[in-house]
Amino acid sequence: MPRYLSILLATASLLFTETPGGPKPTFTVGWSVYAGWTPYHYLAQSGIMRKWADKYGVTIKVQRFDYAPSLDAFVAKNIDACTMTNMEALDMPAASGVPTTAILIGDYSNGNDALLVRNGLQMKDLPGKKLLLVQKTVSEYLFDRAMSMNGMRDRIKQVRLINTSDSDIATAFMSDTSAGATVTWKPLASQILK
Repeated sequence: MPRYLSILLATASLLFTETPGGPKPTFTVGWSVYAGWTPYHYLAQSGIMRKWADKYGVTIKVQRFDYAPSLDAFVAKNIDACTMTNMEALDMPAASGVPTTAILIGDYSNGNDALLVRNGLQMKDLPGKKLLLVQKTVSEYLFDRAMSMNGMRDRIKQVRLINTSDSDIATAFMSDTSAGATVTWKPLASQILK
């Protein structure tokens, strides 16, 4: 954890140098619930982030968002840094002309993202069914890729994609039995599987 923090904070101190006698520069990091990004919550709550920020002469605020709104806040320059997938880092900010640099690769999916179905549905059964996901994110790419790999690219538009916030997706899928499938990530995927 200290190495992780020192990289993040050293970068912050380079980006936001304190002017003599002036206030500490403030740096806001947006994060959302995902297995690899939950350390940000712990760092903020435990005081570890404040300890390291003080060492580097900066103030770092850690702010929780739903995933898509975190990207919107970053693109709108309302926050200075954001946890996001490489795909979104290369897509949304670049399309909006926001220069983006990957400072720290916190993890990689390696099975954390999943397409989950109920009642034994298979890929061939998904056309005509409701599928919950956070649209315009890596979840939509994962679904598109799964359909393509199963020779069903021409049937993607027959699946009823329901844009669902990551804060609501586990509860929504578990309570809405008319939704045949969902695409989400851990820990939400684990909650659904449990």
